[in-house]
Amino acid sequence: MPLMPAATDCCKSPKHRVLEKPIAFARWAFLFQHMMKIVEELNRLLKYYDEFQIQSFDSSRLVLIGCWDLTYHHNIEVEFVEVSYMQCATYFCAQAFRLAKPHERELLQASVEEVDTIFCFEADDSKYLIAAQSVMVREGLVLHYKAE
Repeated sequence: MPLMPAATDCCKSPKHRVLEKPIAFARWAFLFQHMMKIVEELNRLLKYYDEFQIQSFDSSRLVLIGCWDLTYHHNIEVEFVEVSYMQCATYFCAQAFRLAKPHERELLQASVEEVDTIFCFEADDSKYLIAAQSVMVREGLVLHYKAE
């Protein structure tokens, strides 16, 4: 009789099955807190910059740029990675950023991946939704012309 159960038997034990859900929940809670920090950062930046437009989209990566006047430069880049759903104008003036509400998520359930976070932009009396696996915010001056 072996002293320790085989690896396959050990992984099937009820103890391991019980731990899977708390670990998954902890990962989800961490990601949710991270996404909430990004939303808070975007809303903080809205005090200074409210014009946004799509700079590029290659079917999986979407880059929005923002500023108070996009004519000559931008100060914010919001990059969404692994985009699975997008309902967004090419140019908008944002009033608020937030995560999607449960009923909005339910409406998109068939279109988005389980791991996606759905962001909502309230702008111009409309709301725009983007579902992505991750998002990054970069802040800094980028000129739209060659500086002499």
